[in-house]
Amino acid sequence: MIQRKLQIAIGIVLVILALSGCGGPSVALPTSTSVPPTNTSIPPTITPVPPTPTATPRPSFDVLLTDRSGAQTKVTSLKVHVHDSCKGFIYYVSVPTETDFDWEFIRFFTGEYEVDIPFEIIQKVEVKVGDFLDDKRDSIMLADGTVIQGKEIMEAWGDIDTMLTGETDLGTLQIAFEDISEMTPLYEPKSTYIASADGTERAILSLQDGTELKLENAAFYRQARNENGCYVGNQIYETSMMFETTGGSIYDLTWEKIDSISFRDDLSYTDEFDLITPSGSTYSGKAKNIVGFEGTVAFGSYTLTVRVRFHTVAKSLIFGR
Repeated sequence: MIQRKLQIAIGIVLVILALSGCGGPSVALPTSTSVPPTNTSIPPTITPVPPTPTATPRPSFDVLLTDRSGAQTKVTSLKVHVHDSCKGFIYYVSVPTETDFDWEFIRFFTGEYEVDIPFEIIQKVEVKVGDFLDDKRDSIMLADGTVIQGKEIMEAWGDIDTMLTGETDLGTLQIAFEDISEMTPLYEPKSTYIASADGTERAILSLQDGTELKLENAAFYRQARNENGCYVGNQIYETSMMFETTGGSIYDLTWEKIDSISFRDDLSYTDEFDLITPSGSTYSGKAKNIVGFEGTVAFGSYTLTVRVRFHTVAKSLIFGR
């Protein structure tokens, strides 16, 4: 009986111990030791995009034109339109027989040389109708006050025709140089200008009045033409001149082999000339592969492109000076 009571008492004690967490190995509940994931991704590099450069707008050459009747017209976007027609009896069908392009300069012929004068430096143009032999009938005043006088604004040579074009309140204008008497710009001309050049030589052009022009960056040149003979608007520069004497001999002459050239100052505008060598020998003949000489010349504060053709009334061209 006593033993039975003792067993019951021990059982009660064990239950109490179990409920109180004592009396036996404790069971540890699993503890989370995981570390929250770390974002190890590298953010994309953002390259700043530079602003798109704004294209410099081309200047609009707006002028006031006065025609032969005295009427004045405002012309915007002035250009010189050049047209060449070269279709002959035999021609290449796949090659153009007409070419057209625009200039933003006036090619001015003085009788002794031709000079390209950009619109952007012109202060005033005066065109007079007079004797063709008058070498001073037209004039162009540059913005610095320099005046270049000549016998004609290049309007046609061979089959090449030029014409002034632009926009007016009546529409597109086309007018020949000979039909205007005056042109004045409505824009502010530039105070400086330096023409680009491709040559490396030097020369002096002796004019009829005894003055001289110093050519820098000079070279032999010919006109660029397509297979049908149409002018395509630019020049090709040669390193030598093929010289054919009146006796039929042909020489390939570089710049340093020529001392000077004396032009024929008659009214025939012949392409023949007298060539003097550095040793003093003189030969008469003409060039086969070029039409003249190109260089740059200072006019006041401007450096402009000048060309000297063989049919000139200038006295001579002295090489390498």
